[in-house]
Amino acid sequence: MMKMTKDPNDHRVTIFWYGDDDDDEWIRLHLAAAHSTGLTVFEVAKIAEAIVAAERDPLPPEELGEPFRFFADDWDPSQPFDVADLWYINPVVPPPNARVDLDRAMAEFKKDVERCKRLLEHHASELSLEWLSAIHRNLLNWSRFWAVRHSDPAMRARLAREIEDSQPERTEMAALTEKLIRRAQCQ
Repeated sequence: MMKMTKDPNDHRVTIFWYGDDDDDEWIRLHLAAAHSTGLTVFEVAKIAEAIVAAERDPLPPEELGEPFRFFADDWDPSQPFDVADLWYINPVVPPPNARVDLDRAMAEFKKDVERCKRLLEHHASELSLEWLSAIHRNLLNWSRFWAVRHSDPAMRARLAREIEDSQPERTEMAALTEKLIRRAQCQ
């Protein structure tokens, strides 16, 4: 169902999309807050969204670092599209203390995991050492991010433990990778 409501302090019309009548209360609260503060309904909604996000983010606000932008945010849809873009994984994952929308981070994480899984399941023998390294780095950095930012304390602890437990294998793999790269450069 779609409802339109007019903010008495604003000449713009705000449109709300919702699925049931429980959202009527949400609309009334936002309109009342907008009316009493002089803000627009949109501004009140953004403030409410920020409060909810801050409450579920385990990282204290004073520890948040720089804002993070995903590379896909800079993608120009008018540019030519390559089939290889279907296999795109984020070349940079947000650092654990980044100022980032956690819902967006989760969506990007899920896309990366699915794409990495497809690449490894269907194209592992075709992947270069650089691609394998990029996949490993991507998944490791997402684990580091969620070990700090996941809303579930048990999941944060599990991820931190897995990162720590896998350190010897990662060190061994890095040494082997470096050796293979040196050998390939000498040939």
